[in-house]
Amino acid sequence: MTFNTAAKNFVILITVAIVLLLVDLFKWQSGQQTWSEAIWEVNQMTLAVAFGVGMVCGHCFTVPKVAK
Repeated sequence: MTFNTAAKNFVILITVAIVLLLVDLFKWQSGQQTWSEAIWEVNQMTLAVAFGVGMVCGHCFTVPKVAK
Protein backbone atom coordinates (compact mmCIF):
# COMPACT_ATOMS: atom_id res chain seq x y z
CA MET A 1 0.00 0.00 0.00
CA THR A 2 1.39 3.37 -0.94
CA PHE A 3 1.47 6.36 1.33
CA ASN A 4 -1.16 8.17 -0.77
CA THR A 5 -3.55 5.24 -0.52
CA ALA A 6 -3.01 4.98 3.23
CA ALA A 7 -3.59 8.73 3.63
CA LYS A 8 -6.85 8.56 1.66
CA ASN A 9 -8.04 5.60 3.75
CA PHE A 10 -7.16 7.49 6.94
CA VAL A 11 -9.12 10.55 5.83
CA ILE A 12 -12.12 8.38 4.95
CA LEU A 13 -12.01 6.59 8.33
CA ILE A 14 -11.74 9.87 10.25
CA THR A 15 -14.65 11.30 8.26
CA VAL A 16 -16.79 8.25 9.02
CA ALA A 17 -15.88 8.47 12.73
CA ILE A 18 -16.87 12.15 12.88
CA VAL A 19 -20.18 11.49 11.09
CA LEU A 20 -20.96 8.62 13.49
CA LEU A 21 -20.13 10.86 16.45
CA LEU A 22 -22.48 13.55 15.14
CA VAL A 23 -25.28 11.00 14.63
CA ASP A 24 -24.70 9.70 18.18
CA LEU A 25 -24.86 13.23 19.59
CA PHE A 26 -28.10 13.93 17.72
CA LYS A 27 -29.68 10.69 18.96
CA TRP A 28 -28.46 11.41 22.52
CA GLN A 29 -30.00 14.89 22.47
CA SER A 30 -33.33 13.55 21.26
CA GLY A 31 -33.38 10.87 23.98
CA GLN A 32 -32.98 7.88 21.67
CA GLN A 33 -30.58 5.00 22.21
CA THR A 34 -27.27 5.84 20.57
CA TRP A 35 -25.25 3.46 18.42
CA SER A 36 -22.54 3.48 21.05
CA GLU A 37 -24.99 2.25 23.70
CA ALA A 38 -26.30 -0.46 21.38
CA ILE A 39 -22.76 -1.64 20.62
CA TRP A 40 -21.91 -1.65 24.33
CA GLU A 41 -24.93 -3.88 25.07
CA VAL A 42 -23.76 -6.36 22.42
CA ASN A 43 -20.23 -6.23 23.84
CA GLN A 44 -21.50 -6.95 27.35
CA MET A 45 -23.46 -10.00 26.17
CA THR A 46 -20.50 -11.24 24.12
CA LEU A 47 -18.18 -10.77 27.07
CA ALA A 48 -20.53 -12.74 29.32
CA VAL A 49 -20.68 -15.62 26.82
CA ALA A 50 -16.90 -15.59 26.38
CA PHE A 51 -16.41 -15.62 30.15
CA GLY A 52 -18.78 -18.58 30.53
CA VAL A 53 -17.10 -20.54 27.75
CA GLY A 54 -13.70 -19.76 29.27
CA MET A 55 -14.82 -21.04 32.67
CA VAL A 56 -16.14 -24.30 31.21
CA CYS A 57 -13.06 -24.88 29.05
CA GLY A 58 -10.77 -23.93 31.91
CA HIS A 59 -12.49 -26.43 34.17
CA CYS A 60 -12.48 -29.21 31.57
CA PHE A 61 -8.79 -28.83 30.70
CA THR A 62 -7.24 -28.00 34.08
CA VAL A 63 -9.16 -29.91 36.78
CA PRO A 64 -7.50 -33.32 37.21
CA LYS A 65 -9.74 -36.33 36.81
CA VAL A 66 -10.00 -38.71 39.72
CA ALA A 67 -8.55 -42.13 38.94
CA LYS A 68 -10.82 -45.06 39.75
